[in-house]
Amino acid sequence: MNKIYYDKLNYTFFTDVMDNGLKVLYLKKPGFHKFSCYFGCNLGGKVNKYSYDGKIYDIPLGVAHFLEHQMFEMPDGVNASDYLSMYGLENNAYTSFDRTMYLVNGIENFDIAINYLLDFVQTPYFINKNIDVEREIIIQELNMYSDMPVVKIKNLVKKNLYGNISYSSDVGGSVEEVRKIDEDILNQVYNHFYTPKNMCVGIIGSYDEEYVFDLIRKNQAKKTFNYNDLPIVLLDKGLNNQIKHNDEIKLDINDDCVYYALKINDELLSSKDYNSYTACMKLELLM
Repeated sequence: MNKIYYDKLNYTFFTDVMDNGLKVLYLKKPGFHKFSCYFGCNLGGKVNKYSYDGKIYDIPLGVAHFLEHQMFEMPDGVNASDYLSMYGLENNAYTSFDRTMYLVNGIENFDIAINYLLDFVQTPYFINKNIDVEREIIIQELNMYSDMPVVKIKNLVKKNLYGNISYSSDVGGSVEEVRKIDEDILNQVYNHFYTPKNMCVGIIGSYDEEYVFDLIRKNQAKKTFNYNDLPIVLLDKGLNNQIKHNDEIKLDINDDCVYYALKINDELLSSKDYNSYTACMKLELLM
């Protein structure tokens, strides 16, 4: 177990890797009454092509987001969100372009929180009945957001910047792509990406570090996982497409908004340049 102590804050940051390859990060904050648990997977909305064990796979856009929704359905018929709520635990999940994250936080029942978080994310249960219901819910969400002027403008900016690649698409995919997602695709992508070596657990709390890591270690020791090669995402960054600098759409809006974007070939940036660039961008957005 590695640790870094921040004396000005009185926080200690612990890291370790379980025997199965799962990375665990723990930020210990003495006197902090609330705890937060995060379980993340390196699978995001940008993934629509990857290689695994020497084979190339093309998948519909929106699979990562679809998986996030489906993971809460358990084989015993209980919804993971409802189960956690019974113990006074808040829970949520989100999918971005590069990751999927599951969250649980509360004040009591930490052991239940961390164990059940690990269990429901590591228990795939995909059946067509649930998939069909969830598909229609996601399609309704996509249709709802697509009618919002702010979303239309944001999507147009991405389209003009990246062209017709995954980066320009909604994290949830499109209606056409979502309709292609079925039980076989969900199982395939889950088995390839949701392995301990491709995932990470993060915890914030005031518990003894040995207690925290021991809980996770015992949980993982009870399970068997696929230890094949990690998937390699084959990502088109749209570096060679022609950027469309200007565009216009007419919409009825209630509030003014501005979206702007910069496209930089990250392969030409040193880590120092990149850090300076991102710091400047954050400053610009704050202003």
